[in-house]
Amino acid sequence: MTTSQVPVDLHQHIQQEPDVSKLSFNKVVDLIRETYGERCIVGVVNFRDVNTRGLRDDRRYEDFTNLKGYKRQNYGDHINVGQVRIIKVQEIPAIHEGMEVHIICVGLKEEEHIEPRRNLLEVLSEIKRRNLISIIDHPFARAGIGRYLAKDKTLEKKVLSSVTGIELFNGLTERSFPFVGDGNSNKRTQEYFDSIKEEYPNLGAIVGTDGQSLKALRYASYSLLDIQTDEENFDLQLVQRLQKAIRKHRNIERDKRVPQSRYEMLKHIYGIISEEGIKHTLSRL
Repeated sequence: MTTSQVPVDLHQHIQQEPDVSKLSFNKVVDLIRETYGERCIVGVVNFRDVNTRGLRDDRRYEDFTNLKGYKRQNYGDHINVGQVRIIKVQEIPAIHEGMEVHIICVGLKEEEHIEPRRNLLEVLSEIKRRNLISIIDHPFARAGIGRYLAKDKTLEKKVLSSVTGIELFNGLTERSFPFVGDGNSNKRTQEYFDSIKEEYPNLGAIVGTDGQSLKALRYASYSLLDIQTDEENFDLQLVQRLQKAIRKHRNIERDKRVPQSRYEMLKHIYGIISEEGIKHTLSRL
């Protein structure tokens, strides 16, 4: 069995808007190679939601991976361009106690999705039933579940026994910025993880960029995961091998952690307010 250290970033939106038709597939793949290396796994994130204007459909993974450009192989849940693997990710706005909390799901097939705005435990149950990867992203920032877990042991046990891992470092929330966080959310996540990791030995840790632009792709954050990379059946077993590697990864000291600029944060918040309005945005904090 061959194990290799592979850069993995499962939190790249590529841009703020779902419409990626104007992007150059080749340019994005070249940027990925420059940032992560020739062999890597990068998640392109769909954010399907229901907002004040109705359903906000998001097919950016499907649309991006079908743009014209370099030759690629399509496995349904990911594509290959050489040794660059781009995998489908959905960031799901679930509901707990009437508030929005985010969960990342990795490994859905093309055109599949998990419905947003449902009860948190129902969402996690569906992900587990499908044998997919679930990550608690930015737990102590905007739309994070961390504050609820820290005060409710019953909820904590149900959630942490179900998910694959926790995003210990999120590049977008590392700095203090209105609507995003106070700059201490990643620190609080690490402290929380340290307090519960012995009780949950199968709970992994991961780093993500939460990138909203091509510039963010240049300054990415990622984990270096030890993944079984035997070529036989590798792509057919990618989600299972990735899930196993995340569960074993419990220390992010060797991972690359890069705070996003405040300009990137401003663009992100401006995009949310433009879509939903200031009143609705404030109501979801």
